[in-house]
Amino acid sequence: MIRAFVAVRLPEALRRRLAELQKNLKSVLPDVRWVPPENIHLTLKFLGNTGPEALPSFEEALSAVAASRVPFEAAVEGIGVFPERRRPRVIWAGITAGQEEIRSLAGAVEQETARLGIARENRRFHPHLTIGRFRKPAGGIGEIPGIDLQEPLGSFPVDVIGLFQSDLRPDGARYRLLGRYPLAGGSGRRAGRLSNHNSSGRSRRRDDQDR
Repeated sequence: MIRAFVAVRLPEALRRRLAELQKNLKSVLPDVRWVPPENIHLTLKFLGNTGPEALPSFEEALSAVAASRVPFEAAVEGIGVFPERRRPRVIWAGITAGQEEIRSLAGAVEQETARLGIARENRRFHPHLTIGRFRKPAGGIGEIPGIDLQEPLGSFPVDVIGLFQSDLRPDGARYRLLGRYPLAGGSGRRAGRLSNHNSSGRSRRRDDQDR
């Protein structure tokens, strides 16, 4: 079985900026397990465990979604937590500009994958970049000294969506890029599967690690 998800990769400059943010937060949030910067991505849809025989159908669906979409720019600003500040489990960097476009793109991916038997999400899609997870349920989080919670962190182009495999290992997960699908603006141009292409990076937790 393949543990798969659909996501947008981030440019190196933004990853470096998020790494700086994580470094600044470590001293005031010691109980957070930080996502390696090379693993941070914008998840559009977690597909779960699926058989290799299903990959061609996913690739066709994602190619169709991408071919009908226009590339756009997304801005990253501020940090927040899930599910709420009184009992945070995940800490994230927020998306401001491009948020509605991302929701629309994720909705299209959701619709196409639902036709292939993937369960729809019960909760509303909230565009974000997961940067850390609390090691244990925290009792609450207030203001973070010395940190601007609304600080602009950069931007990134949403011009390609990717199909990824998450390989779980004792030392964390490695993400492998299975296929990339450029947003072609309705031109009908399609791209697809990559052969033997591995994306670098590790994650240290199974729960929601691809989100």
